[in-house]
Amino acid sequence: KCRITSEGTDHVSIDWLARWFFIIVLSTIDAIWLWAKGVRVDSGPILQQCQAAGAGLLIALAFTVVARKRAGLRFVFLSVADFTWTFSQLLIYLLPAVALEYLAGSVGLPLADGLFARGDALLGFDWTAFANWANSHWVVQNLFIWTYTSVIWQSGLVMLVGSATKAGDTNGDFVWTIMISGLICTLVFAILPALGNDGLAERAPIAALLQVR
Repeated sequence: KCRITSEGTDHVSIDWLARWFFIIVLSTIDAIWLWAKGVRVDSGPILQQCQAAGAGLLIALAFTVVARKRAGLRFVFLSVADFTWTFSQLLIYLLPAVALEYLAGSVGLPLADGLFARGDALLGFDWTAFANWANSHWVVQNLFIWTYTSVIWQSGLVMLVGSATKAGDTNGDFVWTIMISGLICTLVFAILPALGNDGLAERAPIAALLQVR
């Protein structure tokens, strides 16, 4: 990818390529692990997401080219291109990241719920009592739900601001933060798997975890 700065200089973004290398490494680990487990992967959803990301990359490329020729709207075109470069890369990253998380769940180490419960007790924290209190207050419960789900639009907003202020950077710091923190969470999840307190966690993720275990 060509990185185009506000001054108009072009150069290859090594950081952007390094992130693609990270994604390739994750995908290779997934492929070997899945093959070793004899797991067959449905390629349909994967191809659909790759097509969406590919379309995004083409759009980003088109806006980058137009930005070179339209000086008057250069800022707008570069910002849109930068946002689309970032979003498309994250779409592809999610494929190996989610697969690795499921594989981590299949390691099958003993559940650490008891360990976490003892940790809560040492802190004087009672999850059940807290959940009952939250569920009895409609405003508090919905505030927590809204806060939890806001990660979607918060991420989009961060990328939008990053693209508008540093067009050509493709939100490097933000994407690396997602990739590295995701890898850390997956490693911890493999070492200390837990189902959570009964009735507090959503049923679908728990059922999926039990299935892969």
